Amino acid sequence: MLVVASLLQYPTLYDEFSLSEDMFENQTWKKCIRYFNEQGRSNPKELYARANSTTDSFISSVTVRELLDENLISKYLFNQYQQEVLEAYKFKKRCEVMDNYQRSPTIQNKKHLDDVFRDMDSLFIKQKDGKRDTLLGVMEDITGEGNQSIYKTQFDNLNKLIDGFQPSQLNLIGARPSAGKTAFAINMGLHFATNGCAVTFVSLETTEKKITQRILSSLARVPLNKFKNSDYLTNSDVDNITNQMGEYEQMDFKVIDDNNITVQRIRNIIARNNDKQNVVFIDYIQLMNLEGKYKDRRLEIETISRELKILAKETGAIIIALAQLSRGVEYRQNKRPMMSDLKEAGGLEQDGDVIMLLYRDDYYTPPETPNEFGKSEIECIVAKNKDGSVGTVYLDFYKPIQRFYDGQDISGY
Repeated sequence: MLVVASLLQYPTLYDEFSLSEDMFENQTWKKCIRYFNEQGRSNPKELYARANSTTDSFISSVTVRELLDENLISKYLFNQYQQEVLEAYKFKKRCEVMDNYQRSPTIQNKKHLDDVFRDMDSLFIKQKDGKRDTLLGVMEDITGEGNQSIYKTQFDNLNKLIDGFQPSQLNLIGARPSAGKTAFAINMGLHFATNGCAVTFVSLETTEKKITQRILSSLARVPLNKFKNSDYLTNSDVDNITNQMGEYEQMDFKVIDDNNITVQRIRNIIARNNDKQNVVFIDYIQLMNLEGKYKDRRLEIETISRELKILAKETGAIIIALAQLSRGVEYRQNKRPMMSDLKEAGGLEQDGDVIMLLYRDDYYTPPETPNEFGKSEIECIVAKNKDGSVGTVYLDFYKPIQRFYDGQDISGY
């Protein structure tokens, strides 16, 4: 079912289809594959028209609609779906010849058994021509004919440095507690959701309600502290919040506050959003755990980091993981963070495509006269950028309303 549904939802996958119709046990799927092969393509409209035909209809129109509506299909897992069908077919064929030989252990049947096992061992899912497809993709990028492959942030200065985020990337935002990394991630997440992405915000540190309050504070520009004491809210505040609730409800922005989130669960979430670019924020990575016991916490974080990297690559998602910095930064005279300040840093440094570290001077040296609007200058230090430059981007952070804006120009190095 998964293979046929994939071919209907993503007809271009027919070029990667490697199975024969006899490998399918279900007669309906077998006939669908035969029909696709006869047509030389997997066109859902043609199959639906065939389903509505009064003569020789092998699939119902209801079934076609169900296949098209199946939301657990991911085009990035198509080869896995094919592999599952192939393995079931090979297992069935091996069992048949073994049963036949056990019933009649003749020399001829032994030869037949060996031949079938040899044939089954030679069956595999053909891989697409990676070099050709890659070259075509590069050509589409340089001619401007390809799909958007870079997703800009709302910060022009940051875009000048990193250009934007790309599918299949694992990125990191590191900072000390309460330095603004969660607000920074929320701001970017709202921007991506507004621009057509499916955003999932995984919060391991706090509840969905508190994250939602931050979101509404940012959208409505109402100070966050007012959400904790309704006596401070004006009628205008209430109107603004109510209006933004409606806007936020329509956004494809989901908050998950499951403390036991796993990489597999994130994979399932991504699979349900296969018609949009997935952007996943994790707040924060050092709170994730793996099944089983790890004596070495550093090794566990390295494994989690590697699994997230593989997940991004296999699904095409953009994963942005927040990370805590160690206390070691507090004991240096220059407290600007470095990649080595990331807790359990080894795997994170290696796997991150873009690593950004936030520094707020007033975090360590509060001004004698606080800014009347609660504005702080944030240095976003791009410490690693696999595909571009590194440097420092200056942002203005208005903590009361949880909003970030472009600050001064960038400083590259």
